[in-house]
Amino acid sequence: MKKVLIIIVTVFLSLSAKAEYNGYHITFTIETTNDLKLKGYSYVASAYLEMDSLQNTNYLKRALNQNSTGDWDKRESFTYFKRRIVYNYNNYFYDQQKQHEYYLTEKTALPCKSIKNIRIDDMIDWSYLSNMVILNTSDFNWLKSKPVKRYFFGSYLCEYEFFVHENNKKISQLLKPLIAQNEKLNQIEKSNNTTERELAEAYENADEVINDVIEQLKGYKVVVVVFCTC
Repeated sequence: MKKVLIIIVTVFLSLSAKAEYNGYHITFTIETTNDLKLKGYSYVASAYLEMDSLQNTNYLKRALNQNSTGDWDKRESFTYFKRRIVYNYNNYFYDQQKQHEYYLTEKTALPCKSIKNIRIDDMIDWSYLSNMVILNTSDFNWLKSKPVKRYFFGSYLCEYEFFVHENNKKISQLLKPLIAQNEKLNQIEKSNNTTERELAEAYENADEVINDVIEQLKGYKVVVVVFCTC
């Protein structure tokens, strides 16, 4: 029953999430006071964008600067990403359904005073309910290979798709708690004695186990695509 609900919810939210919980993957060009032109990438939730101000460099210095610390209007450095990775994959339940997710990497920063102009080149409408974790970033060539195994794990508010790109016994060992957890959750669902509260608590606890395993998988060729509701 849980899997059926997950499929229904996933289809519904994939249609509505971009409208209600959207933002933009933005490609832009920075022109410095030394006349250098630098390509950059950022993700900004639509709530933080004033569309009428996207031609204003002073505004963009603030609006695109989502990864620096300090007060929003007092930041002295402009932080952005130099590269955006596109990961193509097939949906776990609908194998023929091609999907993709974006990953920003190579974070860098410039002094705000060294920026003469910022021009937006492209904006991709993209929901912030989904994101991706790449657990081995030594290089990204392996992302082009076909996953050797795929797994799906659910929690109270999130869905996790694991894509394993290498044959490694250690990975299989680390994933055992998640597989066991899935079996336990299925048993709880099937039990006629389970209350709604007990079911909710079981799925809430699932997030902690999943995140712990993700931490242990760092360094392995594994991608985790996460979709969370609010």
